Parts: sequence; structure tokens; C-alpha cells
Amino acid sequence: MLKFKYFKYLFLFVILNSLNTFLFAQSKELQESIKNLPIAKEIRKQESDWLLGEVKEKAIISKSENNKHIILSNGLVSREFTIGPNGATIALENLMTGESELRAVRPEAVITINNKEYNIGGLKGQEVQNFLTEDFISEMTSDPSDFQLQNVSFGETEERFAWKKNRDWLAKDLPWPSPGKRLVFKYIAPQNAPNDIKQLQVDVYYEIYDGLPIISKWIVIHNNGKNNVRLNHFNSEVLALVETAPKVAEGVPREYSIFGSENKPDKWTQMDAPRDYIDRFTQLFVVTDYAMGGDMEAMKDNPGVRWLFDHPEYGKNWNPLLWTI
Repeated sequence: MLKFKYFKYLFLFVILNSLNTFLFAQSKELQESIKNLPIAKEIRKQESDWLLGEVKEKAIISKSENNKHIILSNGLVSREFTIGPNGATIALENLMTGESELRAVRPEAVITINNKEYNIGGLKGQEVQNFLTEDFISEMTSDPSDFQLQNVSFGETEERFAWKKNRDWLAKDLPWPSPGKRLVFKYIAPQNAPNDIKQLQVDVYYEIYDGLPIISKWIVIHNNGKNNVRLNHFNSEVLALVETAPKVAEGVPREYSIFGSENKPDKWTQMDAPRDYIDRFTQLFVVTDYAMGGDMEAMKDNPGVRWLFDHPEYGKNWNPLLWTI
């Protein structure tokens, strides 16, 4: 499982049951915000090479025919969200390889305010954690203690900072900001939250760009109340990713051989994946503005990114010989 914390921007190289019930669960404002989105076309594997500039598809925001999902895609990568009973990422597709990267639903973000942790969106009730189906999604529910999706807005990418072009460094003059689409999810505090928390709003931003296998993400927290609150910590992204090459040693999970533990612990604890796992077991490359370190492997040295084992959450379908990051 992948967690991002303490940073603003994320770049990924990708690297209810009935419609009536679903619409009833949505606010009128949310229904109104998506009504003009185009219906998503069938997503197919990309055969062109983006490095050669051969990709003709442009970034697009669309919706499913049943109005349940929003899809952010550019022909190279695709991220799909459900918008009821709460907002959540339900698919992350690498269209260059035809591979699905996501295996379970997690919150869109996690914040700790005044020493209490809150999930931003997400769904609960996925019993099996090592794969995800439409049937699973239709049976999942929203936790009333989580921040709830209220509205969605979208448009073109926007300039986040002024950039003075240096033509000596450019093969050709490129537009700024990079052309693409921006998608913003507005979350409001749960009804059972303390009064200070009820005044908070969390906006989750996504941008996707024409011709590049990149998704950018950040969160903005608004305090609309009169009292100050303390942001102790936040995770702006939490992804439960598919393992590409699980590894065991002599029948013992790799984690045990690395950390010198031969017997299964009495109580599972979530721990970081070893450095040598990172390059081998994911197709995603993460860039943040907290990337720093002493060698050339910024992804491993990045203090804003954690790769974690989460097999204890696999439940009855968990193979104890395999560990996932």
C-alpha cells in the first residue's frame, strides 16, 4: 500500500444497488454538477508511443452511463471515481500496458485535525482486499464519520505558479500551463464532528495532461469557522496497489527474512516495505516537492512517500506467504 504525506503535489507515471437508490443518496448539487459531462467511451490499451508524440487522444473528464462514476483519462492513464454513497477512487488504469493498478478502495486523503484522524471520502465494506469488482463497489457503504462528497467541479488546467520560459532549454515553444483537465472534489465535514471540525471543507484536486502519462493531485483545507484548528498531519494520497511480483523466501514472507523474524507475530503491525521492494513491485513513479536525498534514487529517499505492507487487511482470501506494498 502506498501513502503520501506532507506534500502538496503528486505525480504518477502510470502508471446503490439500483440507480434510483444511488441518485437519492446524492445531493441535488452533485447531480447538477455532472449532468453535462460526456458519456465515457470504451477505454482501450494505448498502442502509440507517447515519447514520440504519437498519442492523439486529449485529456477528458467523462461519466459512466449510469451516472455513478467520473472518469479522468488521456489515453495513457485513467483514474475512475465513484461519487456515491461517497467519493472514492475505484480504478487506476495503465493504458500503455493494459494493466489495472488498484486492488482495493481507500480514502481519497486522510487528515489529522486537533489530534483526531478523519478520512476524506472513501468507502467501507470491501471484504476481499486483493481485487476489486463492480459488485463489491455496489455493496460498499459510506462511513458517517468520514468527510462526505458534496460537489464536483471541472475545467481546464490552471497555472499554479508563474514560469518564465528559457528558450535555450526548450526544443520547441510549449504552452503554459500544460494543456489538460482539472477535476475538483469538494468534501464537507461529517455531521457528528465537533463544531470546529464542522466548519472545515477539504477540496481534492486532480489534473491530467495531454500526451503525458501523469496525474497530479493535491488537497486544500478551508477553515470557514471563527476558531483556529491545528493540522497535525495529512496523507494526500492512499492507494492499495496490485503487486506485480510478490516474493517469498523458503516459504517465509520476504519481510520476515529481511527483518530477521522467523515466526509469525502474535499481532500484525503495519510496517514499511524495504528499499529493494520499491522498484521491483510497482509500475508507478512518484514525484513530490519533498523529494530529496543522498543518492540518485529519489523515489526511495522521498520522505513524503511510504510504501507499506497491508496484508493483515486481506482477510480470508489472504495468502500468508505473500506480502504486498
